[in-house]
Amino acid sequence: MKQINRILVSAVAIVAVAAVPALAKGPDSKPDHPAQAKGPKAEKTHGKRCKTLKKAYVASGVVESAALTKNADGSYDGTLTVAVAKTNRHGRDHKGTSQTYTLDDARVSLPDADGNGTVDAADAQPGQTAKVIGKITVPRKKHCDTTGFAATVTVRKVTLRAPAAPEQETEAPTAS
Repeated sequence: MKQINRILVSAVAIVAVAAVPALAKGPDSKPDHPAQAKGPKAEKTHGKRCKTLKKAYVASGVVESAALTKNADGSYDGTLTVAVAKTNRHGRDHKGTSQTYTLDDARVSLPDADGNGTVDAADAQPGQTAKVIGKITVPRKKHCDTTGFAATVTVRKVTLRAPAAPEQETEAPTAS
């Protein structure tokens, strides 16, 4: 009798162990999905993926013209035209061209070029070396239509320096 009870208990335990994974599996049917859109709304739109990005922009060159106005807080407004000689990778399309930058509450660092003892908008003169720092809007390149896109530069800071002095040739003293 004991042997039959042991076999019966063992058989029940085996059936219980085999039944637990079968119950945990869940239903065999797949969930219902909404029907796919058809017609004109079926075209894929990329939504957020095609928004423009703001990237760092750094350009330097020689000032061609400047029309700046100093604000009460020390920032400047106006326009600055620069013959761009160097840029970072985001501004490489501007390299070798003349760019006009619109300044709106931008920080400008400039030397006292006219020698009157004060630094003001009149000190921004053609021929000075300029470094322009800001942000440029660029499109995401993958899967987006970029026809008609024009990058815009938002200037944050401009540094103007006096032009480099031309090197003068000096005569070497002759030994007699």
